[in-house]
Amino acid sequence: MNKKNIYLGIGIVFLSAIMYRVGVITADRPMAKLANGQEVFAKIDGKDFTAEELYNKLRDLGGFESSLDLIDSYIANEEIGRTEEALDNAANQVAQYKFQAEQSGQKWSDIYQQNGFATEELVFEYFLSNYQRQETAKKFIIEKLTTKEIDDFYKTEIFGDITAKHILIIPDVTDSMDATEKSQKESEALALAKEIIEKYNNGTEWNDLVQQYSDDTGTLATNGELTFNKIGQSAVDPAFFEASLKLANGEITKDPVRSQFGYHIILKVTQKEKPSKEASLETIQKTLAEQKLSATERAYADTWASIREEYNLEIFDGVLKQAYKEFKGQ
Repeated sequence: MNKKNIYLGIGIVFLSAIMYRVGVITADRPMAKLANGQEVFAKIDGKDFTAEELYNKLRDLGGFESSLDLIDSYIANEEIGRTEEALDNAANQVAQYKFQAEQSGQKWSDIYQQNGFATEELVFEYFLSNYQRQETAKKFIIEKLTTKEIDDFYKTEIFGDITAKHILIIPDVTDSMDATEKSQKESEALALAKEIIEKYNNGTEWNDLVQQYSDDTGTLATNGELTFNKIGQSAVDPAFFEASLKLANGEITKDPVRSQFGYHIILKVTQKEKPSKEASLETIQKTLAEQKLSATERAYADTWASIREEYNLEIFDGVLKQAYKEFKGQ
């Protein structure tokens, strides 16, 4: 981690952070230059309003959250930067939300403005910052992983890719059904899956069974075949993976396997050799970091508290300092 002193006191940088976050400042809306907090930013008959008054008001209304937003954004940008991967991630996020807005018949600009963003560029920067923060947290955890943690994970969680074919039977259950009706549909799906296994064992061609029965339309073109692993981008339902792992090449499951999607009949094709620890290191580190960040409700927040400590964060404003102590549970 790049470690630098981070100071938070009374000043224009804090006001800038708040206004930038809600999309108030744009290129054609310049902000007055402030020096000591006593400059007048607005006036009416009988009253001048100073920057210090505005700061105190904003601090009390939501300054603590905005102060952390400012600090964490700076740290995350220092740690991750505007990499091609980070920029692509933000662009994809914007495109996804924009597409959803258009599909629902809503005006994209109305949506982001209702959420406090003046321009689409500010939406992009918001997603970019979120990505940078997530990656910074992972980076922080990865740097502190022990050799034992990595070795243990490699022994128990790393496997060679499995190629298998499957037939999926999805119970015909709807939300409007009562418990009895749902149970009946589950039983019917299980019975059909067992019948398919019996047909295969009695000589019916696998490809014919897939085309006739499988509800997984995404693998019909490959007759149910897919390649997967326990973790990473090719990860599948744990029950599906464990059942496939136990099969010998060319063997079919004796009983249907229940996953979150439905009942599977699995025919294992082949499995690659376990990759080396060195080849798996990046996957191990990333997975362990993600697991640690989601282990508890406060894991992400606690990780970021530790990151700020490494950057020697000092808070001079008394109100914000107390708020931060309470936030950390001190």
